[in-house]
Amino acid sequence: MPTSLRQGVGIADCAAEVDAMTKSRELKIFTEGQSSQPSEQSANGALTTQIFAPLPQRNIPLGFAAQKNGRPTLLTDQGDEVQLRFDYQVAAAAILICGALTGKNDYVEAWNEHHDDVLLRCLDGRQVLVQVKTIDDSASRWKCTSKPFVDAIGKFCGSEEVNGTVIRNYLFYSNVKAYVPGPSATKPNTLASSPVQLVDECCRRTDCQSVESPYREALLALSKACEKTPEQVFAVLRKLEFGKGPPLEGFMERLRDAIAEIPECSSMNLERLKKACEQVFLRFRAASAREVSATDLHATPTAPDGRPYGVTLAKRVSAQDVKELVTRHPGELFLYEPAEQLVHLGNFKASQKETLRAKMKAGGVEQYFTSIWLQGVAAESRLIEEALRNPTATLNKLNQLESVLIVECQDAEARAAFEPESRRGTVIYQRILDRTAELSENDSDYVVNERVQTLRGMAGLLSGSCKFAWGAPLPVASEK
Repeated sequence: MPTSLRQGVGIADCAAEVDAMTKSRELKIFTEGQSSQPSEQSANGALTTQIFAPLPQRNIPLGFAAQKNGRPTLLTDQGDEVQLRFDYQVAAAAILICGALTGKNDYVEAWNEHHDDVLLRCLDGRQVLVQVKTIDDSASRWKCTSKPFVDAIGKFCGSEEVNGTVIRNYLFYSNVKAYVPGPSATKPNTLASSPVQLVDECCRRTDCQSVESPYREALLALSKACEKTPEQVFAVLRKLEFGKGPPLEGFMERLRDAIAEIPECSSMNLERLKKACEQVFLRFRAASAREVSATDLHATPTAPDGRPYGVTLAKRVSAQDVKELVTRHPGELFLYEPAEQLVHLGNFKASQKETLRAKMKAGGVEQYFTSIWLQGVAAESRLIEEALRNPTATLNKLNQLESVLIVECQDAEARAAFEPESRRGTVIYQRILDRTAELSENDSDYVVNERVQTLRGMAGLLSGSCKFAWGAPLPVASEK
């Protein structure tokens, strides 16, 4: 503790002493290992020049790695760079599936690190194989001679040879574009160096022998570089598409933007979008990194590749999986405190049938009475059976369910308050149907993991107990 604090000296003096101590500590850190540099003293004798030691030398344990002869040297063993590119591939798969949820493509599921970087299964049952390639220089363009492009074509050729009949397309996906010549480009070698123009030429021809110069020479050079026949390369190029992905730095923000375009996510605030983005990314990363459960490993038979079937099945992420992830409420569980019991189990079937019928008739929704009545009877019976086994837990569940449903039902009444009386009950009924389905599917913890039928039955129990009406309350004398 500073001396001035212990002695009760004024705040200004205390601040000055703390500032001096801070500078002293900084001086020690910044000048550590720098004694060979010249030092100067100010008028009061304090050491000053060493405070401005170069930033890279400040407090880095063991200094920077692999520095040759103590001089700045580019690091070649960059594990963090490898991880960055792997994460980019994970985000690419997630963005492509988000595209399916926004109607931009017809992919129904992604298989990560299965036959290729990503395998996309389409609505028609065919597949799209994806090679994800990245490059640091965002101004670069892929050419026919670029090694990553050559490697990707070679990989695609192997898949085409074995599974070509069920592969719809091949997708070369990258953070930079493939080279497309400008209007002024006329040199044959320049034109033929463009993967896009080479693909276009192949799509215009029926076989590789009919490909015209200078693209024929480019095709032959590409087949030689990837050690495949011209016929194989030609077949792949006719199916090849190019995908422009997000920047190498900042792809998580683009994934978040893609999730925001999903209709169910359009009203999410930024904080919830960030959480949804993180959940989706981690789901795809787990599928790519062979993160499997104990039952996947030990409760599934061995597949032809020597691994349990569960290991391969864990690589799959469907569009429905993503939709469920992003629509599931990310917040902590909201529980209602125990309050006055609104529903008394055992009374509904015995005495509240006609009350419910009269209320629904008054609201103009009597035609739906049988559905609500049957679900209410089933819900009451289910809760009574549970109460016999575990009274305390069932009482807590009943409190939560009746609290959730009375809030939802009264909210529905309030939303329909300005509707014409002739359709008010129908609007309330439709709102309850929609909300119970949403809660059961997307916020199951909030409704104690109960099925949608139980929730709708609970709405019937509450109405039969005179806790809410269907837009037109009965006269007090009619309520039991």
